[in-house]
Amino acid sequence: MTVPTPPSGRHSRPVWGSRVKHVIQVVRGHPFVWIPSFALAILIGGLAVTSDAMQVFGITFDGAPEVRSSPIPPNPEATIPTPTSTDAGWGPSRKLYTIESPAQYAVLNSITNNPNYGDERDFFTVIPNSDLKVAGHSFKNAVKVAPGDLLTFRVFYENSAADNFDASSPSWIQGATALLSYETKPSLSATIVMTLKADNSASIWDGVALHSERLFKLSYEAGSSRLYNNANSSRTGGYLLNFDQLRSASGMKIGYQALDGTIRPGYKYAGYIYFDMRIVDAS
Repeated sequence: MTVPTPPSGRHSRPVWGSRVKHVIQVVRGHPFVWIPSFALAILIGGLAVTSDAMQVFGITFDGAPEVRSSPIPPNPEATIPTPTSTDAGWGPSRKLYTIESPAQYAVLNSITNNPNYGDERDFFTVIPNSDLKVAGHSFKNAVKVAPGDLLTFRVFYENSAADNFDASSPSWIQGATALLSYETKPSLSATIVMTLKADNSASIWDGVALHSERLFKLSYEAGSSRLYNNANSSRTGGYLLNFDQLRSASGMKIGYQALDGTIRPGYKYAGYIYFDMRIVDAS
C-alpha cells in the first residue's frame, strides 16, 4: 500500500537552450553580424532562464508560463453529488493533463496516463476483500454483492501540478478534504460516492456501484479506515481516519506528513485511503 515513487518526465522543462540555438542558426554564414547576433542570443537565453525561474517562484510576465494558485473554483457545495445522481461515474468534466504535460497550478487528480495508476479521474474503486489475496487482482467500479461479503474500498489522491513546482507554495493544494456519501436504507443496488475538494482546486467526485439479488445495507468495519502515503505507509500503520468525520458534511482533511489538507505536487506526496464495509442482509 505504499505510494509509488515519482515517474520521470513530469516536469515543465526549460526551453532557453533551444531559443539560443535558433538565433545562432539564423545568423550562420553571416560573419558581419556574428558579434551583435551572439549578444542577442545571450540576451534571449538570459530572459528565458529568468522566465523559468520566475515561473517556479510564482512570478509572471508577458511570454512566461503563468503559475496560478488555482483555477477559479466553483462553489464546492454545488459540485458535491448525491449518491443517486452519479450512476457510479466520475465528474465533473475538467481540463486534463498527462505525465508529459502536467498542470502548471494546483489541481486534484487530473492526469490521464499515470504509469502507476492509470486515469486519475477514476480515483474511487472497490474489490471483494477476499480477492486481495488473488494474484493479479484489480479494483472495480462496480461489483455484484451478497449478504456477508466484505468489501475493500480504495481512494487515490494527488496534486497534478508539475513536480518541479514543488518549491512553489502557490502550486500546493490547500484544504484538501475527502467526503464519503451513500444511502443507508435497504436496497438492491447502491452507489457510494467519494468527493475530493480543496480551497484552491475544483471539487471532483467518483462513484462505485453495488448490485445484489437481495435487499442489503452497508455496515462499516470499525477501525478499517486508514490513509497511507510515503510519510506513513502500511509498514508504519498509516493514519487512522475517523469514519464518522469522513461521512460528515465537512468531511475529513487529508495530507502528507499531517492530515492538514496540504498536498504538494508530485507522486511522492500522493496517497491512498482504504476502508472496509460489510454487506448486511436487509430482506
